[in-house]
Amino acid sequence: AIVPNDRLLLAGVGAPDVQSALRLAGRFQAAGADVLLAPTPHFFPYPAGEIEEYYRVFAAATALPVLIYNLPSFTSGVPLPVVLRLIESVPNIVGVKDSSGETAILRALTERPDLAARRIIGNDNVFRAVLDGGLVDGCISGVAGVLPELTIACLQSASDPALALLEELILRLGPFPTPWGLKLMAEARGFFPARHAMPVSSGMQSEMREFHEWFANWWTAVLAVLATSSEATLGSR
Repeated sequence: AIVPNDRLLLAGVGAPDVQSALRLAGRFQAAGADVLLAPTPHFFPYPAGEIEEYYRVFAAATALPVLIYNLPSFTSGVPLPVVLRLIESVPNIVGVKDSSGETAILRALTERPDLAARRIIGNDNVFRAVLDGGLVDGCISGVAGVLPELTIACLQSASDPALALLEELILRLGPFPTPWGLKLMAEARGFFPARHAMPVSSGMQSEMREFHEWFANWWTAVLAVLATSSEATLGSR
């Protein structure tokens, strides 16, 4: 098994067209995936009607549960009315991963408990807002993939220290193209060397060196905060 039996395997099926996405879905289903994370077709922008039809055709062709992946910064966005219609009418479309940086979709799903929709945040810029509003069931983000300890602390306690540290990090990641900053953090943690698809200018190299130095000190502070929060939680039991 790819993951333990008590864990779910979510498989991303991003592709430029529905047939390519379905081929990926078939491979992942054969490998044991539990849920398909489906963004809209990439590169070209598409109207809302075509986006809705894409999800209907895709979901009808797979038996697995499907999460709509709303990622308007990189692909066509999924409008709120389309999200609601799809979840209302397509049995195996079970929720949304919303990386828009807005809260409208997650708020609308929260106000419709009859839909039992899964609400996943994918943009850490609105982490505080969705936690304060009780708008989220979980998080799938780049930061969560590299710093899971911090994301878990934010989700478990909604503690201001953890959220403040996350917000500080988001500001520091601003100068870097996606996902360069995430790769730099992975490298600093010893996971793997950071390699980038584009040549790196001298100015960016300087930014990277500064980030490495900043991250080492910041991560030490984060670990101290997380240790203190953990001890406080244990002491309250």
